[in-house]
Amino acid sequence: MVCQCHNYFLSLCILVAQITIAIAGQSIIFNSTDNALTVGQSPAVTCLNSAITSSIGPDVLHIPVDKWRSGGLFFGCQAKDTSWACVKSCYYQDAFGNTPNFSKYGYLTLLARVSGQNGACQPKMKVAKRYPVYSSAIITLSGKYVDKAVLVGSEYRQVVIPVADLLSKELCGGSLCWPLLTDVATIWFLSCGTDFAIQPVYYIKNIMLTDQPPIINNAPPTSIPTFPPPTKQPTSNPTSSPTPLPDSKVFTMTADAITVGQTTALSCLATPGGSGNTKVIEPNVLQIAPDKWHAAGLYFGCREKNSSWACVKSCYYQGQFGNMPNFSKYSYLTFKAKVSDHDSDCTLSIHLSKYWPVYYSKPVRLSGSYVDVGELVADEWRNVVIPTRDLVSDELCNTALCWPTLTDVSTLWFDSCISSLVEYPVQPVYHIANLTLTNYPPELLSQPPTSSPTPYVTESPSLATHRLVDCSDIHHHWYPIFEPEREPENVWLIASDAEWPKYPQSSHAVTVHIPVGQTVTYHEFNSLKYDKVIVEGTLIIKPIDSDVKLTVGTLLVENTGVLNISTSSSEPYSVTIEIDGMLDREVDPEETMVGLVSLAGSVSVTGNAIPVKLALIVSAVEAGDVSAELLGVDAAYYWMVGDEIVFPDTKEGRNVAHWNFPKNEGGYIDQTEIRVIAALSTNDDGNTVISLDSPLIYRHLGCHVAHVTRSIKFITSPTSIDRGHLMHTGGGSFSFQNARIENFGRTTIQLIDSTVLEKGDIDLATGLAQMNVLHQGSNQIARYALHAHHSMVEVFVEGNAVLFSPRNGIVAHNSRVHILENIVVGANGSAIFLEDSTETGPVMNNFLIGNGGGTRGGDDGRFAIQNGTDMGHGGFGIWARGGYCHIENNRAEGSFGLAPYAFFVHPNFVSDKPVPNVTGTPEFLIGKSSHQLGHELDHDLTIQSFGSFKNNSARGTWRNGLDLSYFGAPKHTSEGNIFVNVELIALAHSGYGAFTIHSKVFTMKGGIISAAHVGNTITGIFCNNCDNCTLNWIEEDGANISGVAVIRGGNC
Repeated sequence: MVCQCHNYFLSLCILVAQITIAIAGQSIIFNSTDNALTVGQSPAVTCLNSAITSSIGPDVLHIPVDKWRSGGLFFGCQAKDTSWACVKSCYYQDAFGNTPNFSKYGYLTLLARVSGQNGACQPKMKVAKRYPVYSSAIITLSGKYVDKAVLVGSEYRQVVIPVADLLSKELCGGSLCWPLLTDVATIWFLSCGTDFAIQPVYYIKNIMLTDQPPIINNAPPTSIPTFPPPTKQPTSNPTSSPTPLPDSKVFTMTADAITVGQTTALSCLATPGGSGNTKVIEPNVLQIAPDKWHAAGLYFGCREKNSSWACVKSCYYQGQFGNMPNFSKYSYLTFKAKVSDHDSDCTLSIHLSKYWPVYYSKPVRLSGSYVDVGELVADEWRNVVIPTRDLVSDELCNTALCWPTLTDVSTLWFDSCISSLVEYPVQPVYHIANLTLTNYPPELLSQPPTSSPTPYVTESPSLATHRLVDCSDIHHHWYPIFEPEREPENVWLIASDAEWPKYPQSSHAVTVHIPVGQTVTYHEFNSLKYDKVIVEGTLIIKPIDSDVKLTVGTLLVENTGVLNISTSSSEPYSVTIEIDGMLDREVDPEETMVGLVSLAGSVSVTGNAIPVKLALIVSAVEAGDVSAELLGVDAAYYWMVGDEIVFPDTKEGRNVAHWNFPKNEGGYIDQTEIRVIAALSTNDDGNTVISLDSPLIYRHLGCHVAHVTRSIKFITSPTSIDRGHLMHTGGGSFSFQNARIENFGRTTIQLIDSTVLEKGDIDLATGLAQMNVLHQGSNQIARYALHAHHSMVEVFVEGNAVLFSPRNGIVAHNSRVHILENIVVGANGSAIFLEDSTETGPVMNNFLIGNGGGTRGGDDGRFAIQNGTDMGHGGFGIWARGGYCHIENNRAEGSFGLAPYAFFVHPNFVSDKPVPNVTGTPEFLIGKSSHQLGHELDHDLTIQSFGSFKNNSARGTWRNGLDLSYFGAPKHTSEGNIFVNVELIALAHSGYGAFTIHSKVFTMKGGIISAAHVGNTITGIFCNNCDNCTLNWIEEDGANISGVAVIRGGNC
């Protein structure tokens, strides 16, 4: 045999040669119903690759495809044991896990009859490989492949397909080439797509690979048609004059890489390798790094539909959800490109694809007359101009893969270098900007290469509205720009000579700027209200001989800025930061300002330490009492007259599990009370007696009182139009200790409704953008009382008192945070919120006082519709999305809308999120997602793997004491997730102690579950919506379940 072909298709020649010299033989793929089940460990599982595929009779596959689904057979391993050895296999050939190697045989044969054909809807088939993802050519089951040239419904007819014809010759100019058809994972009999109301019904028998095919009336040729390589030179004259259309921006900014639509946005980056090989590295630059198995690029069109199948999230949004580019409307695809060093004989190329029906364009080389000076380089931007007509594959238009118009493009791929003969160790890394469809392309620099690169000109920075802040290695956010020339109505005071600037007029329209290089100490107490204080140098706030007060709308610490607020325990002076401001949604549509905002700044807040933060009431205090006895003398020693203390709600008997609570009881009245200490003394019993400034209204029994006075106070002013929030993101440093934070936070327990921004079309320098508002939100996410938001440094939150937040108190989001010895009172959502499953750090010795707030609803209700972003709203003490934190020795008292402690560990929306690389994080965790850890660990990923839940207690009113949701089944342990010495004392009439849902195995070692209210209906342990779930109760050190109506209920 002689092969003469271009080097692109050398692999084709090899395949033909292999087929020609193959030893005669055959391999049965399907000839009985047994072939539709796995061989191996019982019970067998199906080898049918779609719900619409079934086996009828002893030897027939029945495949009634519909508009959306094709059907067929799986091959290879279908189940593995704990050591990853295959134990159940489809297409069993002497060893588990075998898959057919089509290249060993000359022909694929089968018997088929097909009913339901409808004109242009022709029966078709293909084969596919799972990893790397490959697909063969699609074969239309008619003409030369079929006995009598057509399949009918009345009789079985022989089908004979040369294996060589399954090779997609056109794709072998790009990264989708599958030259040898080895390791076939699936055979598909195909649907005709959504354009056809009537679809074929396949009846298939005797599927076989063979070198001796049966004779049919229209025997197919065995030779392979020759296809030309990808186009090397552009079409010089478009076939029609350009349509006077405005340019269509495919990618010009970060917003083009995320969907428009319902929050939270999804990525539009095509990374089929799962390794994040496409990402936005600058506000207007894509980095595309294909590997040797996968191309990468951009998705277009609908990315998510609602329950009515209407598109709600769209890439390439063009005023209507679901739009995809129509390349046929434009004469050229243009972009700017750089490419990293790569193997010299690696051909750079792109191609397009369509999702349904499946189409591929011709690959086009990124060199020659398509590119400035003939080639792409690493050190300068060069223009690329591709006539869209050159992407149309004329050769494929003689087949079912014809895509003549390039409409509804779903993906733009930048190809890897691949060959069956050569392995390229160094793949290209593309840098791409300004992807545009146009009828007016830029003029390319002619060959040969010239010394001057294509200029990359940007617009004036004054046109930008936002600047980029790197919050972490993979998270970036846009924040508004503040400059004197942008605020002509404001007076900007620039600090100099290490002095706080003086301004006699009281006005909100004053901005104080501490520039780089200036160190300013503020120690005043005055009534001036500043619009903003912007810290780029160093600002020290501390008392000198008197109390200090600063009233400001926004205290903004930039990445070069240092803010140091402190008091001395040897002096009686305090610091008050009062937030009094109003949001400007034109400048700041995402409402990031008003409060203390650290954009990678260095912030240290250190108040006087309070050694004793809570004390136990010795006996009940009654309504009308003006004193209380507290256990021990420490409170008398450390607390002072004038300090404030909080009495938790201890009312008994509320029917909280009633479906209509609190309306069933005429409404809810919070019995939490704050009082000022009027006098302190000790008695003969060695206890502290405190006198109060006013009588108590309610009875309090068995609870602790919390001390909430601090020497540093952050408070939202009663006159402020908008509430303040406190947030740190990115690098720098952040330590917040022994401060009081009162009436902070703007996000409420209502549905999250965040502003959606889109980057404008103008071309600005890196890190700048002109942002347009697509939707103005009414309840922005992430505006909490005290919030570590994608922090790149270890955060310390210790000894603070956080009072009255409309959503969350202390929040750790994708950060490592030390949350220690804080008191949180009256957070309506969650007192401590561990948001994203990637949080690490200790959460210890905190005192959480619930005031009955929250929606009282579980997280399932909003989980799917809000894509996992609207959680912890029900009314919780500590709420966690994952299990990497050490949650120990915390105490919750009062009334909680749902639960004092809760875990919601459903993997959706978070299983691919890596743990941030922050000092102190266990090294094994860094950069790994929970999905990755589940495969790498030799034991189950449980809360005790890297975290803990120990010695936490609660006494109060709730529906569920310990709420556990979506913990999967363990594979290596009978204990599952372990909770140690949990103490839950319920005051309600109804509800549960430990409550699990959609979860499998838990162990509670030690601890107490009890109920104080006589005649209650409480269940101690309740398992809901699970199959054979288990909650082990191990009685250690006096552990018991007592006083409840039912010890165990539900499914456990």
